[in-house]
Amino acid sequence: MSPHARRTRTVIGSALAALALAVGCTPHTGMSALGHPKLSTGPLQSVSPSPALTARATQDLRDPAQIVSRNGLLRTRIVVERKKVRLAGRDLWALTYNGMYMPPTLRLRPGDRMEIAFENKLDHQTNLHVHGMHVSPVGHADNIFLKV
Repeated sequence: MSPHARRTRTVIGSALAALALAVGCTPHTGMSALGHPKLSTGPLQSVSPSPALTARATQDLRDPAQIVSRNGLLRTRIVVERKKVRLAGRDLWALTYNGMYMPPTLRLRPGDRMEIAFENKLDHQTNLHVHGMHVSPVGHADNIFLKV
């Protein structure tokens, strides 16, 4: 490349950089130098929350039902179905467990056995999965891919 071509490129590049700097520093109302909306640096506008979020609940929050093991065995039946429930003064469709929106808490002691008859009244397959228990990874003890 000749010295003349190199100097021309340097001058053009410098001019473009200066132009970009000048355009970027020029105040624009509402738009950035690239035509994008400018972000406000002022205080945030106040937005009122939805009335549904601020409405007082018609019921106090309650703990779910508890099913407790007896003599080393927890034996229960859980029926899952889609039903209308009333929450915070509103009717909505939800998955229910033994007729309740919140599934029961199962209380066992280490070494206890658990027998659950799980009845699926849904129109599609579902699964029963537990948390907070040491469950054997062998077989279908806690197989999240098992469909009922």
